[in-house]
Amino acid sequence: MAAWCTKHTKGVIAAWLAVLFLALGVGFALGGERNRADFRMPGTDSQATNDLMQREFPGERGDVEAIVVSTPTGTLLAGKPLQSAERLFQQLRDVPGVRSVSDPLSNSASINDGALSVNRRTAIAILRFEQGSLDVPDAAVTQLVADLNASRTAGFTATAMGWAVENSEIKPPVTTEIVGFLAAAIVLVLALGSVVAGGIALGNALIAIGVSSSVLQIVSHLVNVPYFGPQVALTVGLGIAIDYGLLTVARYRGARERAQRGGTEVGDALRRTSRTVAFAGGTMLIAILGLLMTPISMVRGMTVAIAVAVVPAVLAANTLLPALLHLFDAHLDRGRPIRRRGEILESSATWGRWSQAVQRRPVAALLGAVTLLCLLAAPILSLRLGPADGSTDNPSSLTARAYRTASEAFGPGATAPLQVVAHAPAHLPVKRSVDRLRQSLVAMPGVLVVTPPTFGRDHHYVMLDVIPTTAPNDPATTNLLHRIRTSEYDAMQAHGISLGVGGQTALQYDMASTIHRAFPMTVVMVIASSFLLLLLQFRSLAIAAKAGVMNLLSISAAFGITVAIFQWGWGIHLFGISHAGPVHSLLPLLLFPTLFGLSMDYEVFLMARISDEWERTHDATGAITAGIASTARVVTSGAAIMFALFSAMALSSSRTVATFGVGLALAVLLDATVIRSVLLPAAMQLLGRYNWWLPTWLHRRLPVLRPV
Repeated sequence: MAAWCTKHTKGVIAAWLAVLFLALGVGFALGGERNRADFRMPGTDSQATNDLMQREFPGERGDVEAIVVSTPTGTLLAGKPLQSAERLFQQLRDVPGVRSVSDPLSNSASINDGALSVNRRTAIAILRFEQGSLDVPDAAVTQLVADLNASRTAGFTATAMGWAVENSEIKPPVTTEIVGFLAAAIVLVLALGSVVAGGIALGNALIAIGVSSSVLQIVSHLVNVPYFGPQVALTVGLGIAIDYGLLTVARYRGARERAQRGGTEVGDALRRTSRTVAFAGGTMLIAILGLLMTPISMVRGMTVAIAVAVVPAVLAANTLLPALLHLFDAHLDRGRPIRRRGEILESSATWGRWSQAVQRRPVAALLGAVTLLCLLAAPILSLRLGPADGSTDNPSSLTARAYRTASEAFGPGATAPLQVVAHAPAHLPVKRSVDRLRQSLVAMPGVLVVTPPTFGRDHHYVMLDVIPTTAPNDPATTNLLHRIRTSEYDAMQAHGISLGVGGQTALQYDMASTIHRAFPMTVVMVIASSFLLLLLQFRSLAIAAKAGVMNLLSISAAFGITVAIFQWGWGIHLFGISHAGPVHSLLPLLLFPTLFGLSMDYEVFLMARISDEWERTHDATGAITAGIASTARVVTSGAAIMFALFSAMALSSSRTVATFGVGLALAVLLDATVIRSVLLPAAMQLLGRYNWWLPTWLHRRLPVLRPV
């Protein structure tokens, strides 16, 4: 493929540009991305209850936003605060797509409903859109936010909580992303030693990510891509594209110089590089696509987003980049920012001496590295998955201010209502059944308020909002949900009444439970598929098993540090987050295969060089030293590029994106330092010749793949 692309340089470049402009045009015609934090989980109680509410309670359909109005002095029931509130409620009813806005100030009984605070200074109005959260028009949310901001006066404030408002406030940190990209570009140019060579790799990456971005705009109209999906996926895709560009350009230049001295042909080097890129990219895709079996639409949408970002990066490295290298071949050495003693893929004496030092004391190095990684991973033992409430949002955002105001006035549970839906058979007196249920719920520990019942279309379905005394992410709220679903369910069943609990808090809890069940299988599937691919490629049980164990250690350590920061709160203010909280339920499930796939790039490249040396000399110690000495520069440079890009994500206004960025950056850092520089040479030195052992019966049955 690479050889064909170098022969048809202009055609390949023209084809890529045509694909880019076509995808941009289609994406623009569709009106940009449609990313929403919405999900479905078939088979869970919360999903079944929410579907039931949509069917039996027509007035409850559509996305819900909680409008929190407050006055610092006086009361909302008189004077200018009342006038401001009534005017705001009317403005919000006029927003296109809004079905209804409740008025908690029209009836003082709202105190008993949990909609008006006891001191009458804070109230919560429920705004409901015509459409669900996936379909709320962006223009409607923009107008809603503008009306809220315009209504604020010296004695009146208005804020909002809900998916639509939260999504609208999450904006990618353009400045930090630019800084991250510039840092990655500088590392690339310094690593390759030429502005032109670095520019070619960057140009290839930008075209690939441009195609990915445009295709992702189209895909977001077809599948449920979460609000943080594009930023995470495109950053991962950009990092991979630059990484593959670094490897391809470095090998091309090295082969070209050797060819001038009568060495390896350039075409052969490009073919081997193409196989390396295809193998590494394929491994990552296999790891990621396994998540499509997860019964959560957001996870499947995120999986598709990452795949959309990875595929163009792999294709561009194997087609567009060889064409660009051939076109600018005569200019590759121009624009050297510094004088280098050698190329990036030449053997480094410093790294060779480092590897020899580790290999002389392999037991101490291995125990030290494993101990360090286990200590860093220890916080995982206290990992708590769940929803991040408004306290963890950007302190200046509408959602964070709404959360603070509502929590101070009503208690933190006001932001975490549990929607209990009951069904009484036709032969039972409905009023008596509802009264029994309401009295039982009010008497439960941890319940602050139970709202009056709302009856469904046939009056045998009834819904009550249960307001807990604790916040959404508090374990006590989870315990209350569990009690309603067990003891209360059994008690009502004895009277012929069936129960279900829905709402966002219950849905988040069920998502965490679903991920707890799905995560072990994801880990097994990712490790098994990677083991099989490495076994086929390197024909060694030890190499395949070692990669799985080491990647598991580095990812666990990165998870551990992430838990310490975002759940325990260690240094959390450095990321612009005011409060610690549970780790978002989706993160472990999405991070693990992503990180595993990224680490395979370095694993494949490094092991290919070590295996080449072993085949040539059959000296295990020398092969390890030579392999690390000849790859350390490119591995370190690639890791520095990835670290720069992922670190920029850590400064996002979205806590989820920031957590993703920290996890990715830490894993890449640990993989390039502790794993590749210490643990790998120590483990391989201890195994010696057994690194390449394969049973005879298995050797005969495995297909032979061309070396990468």
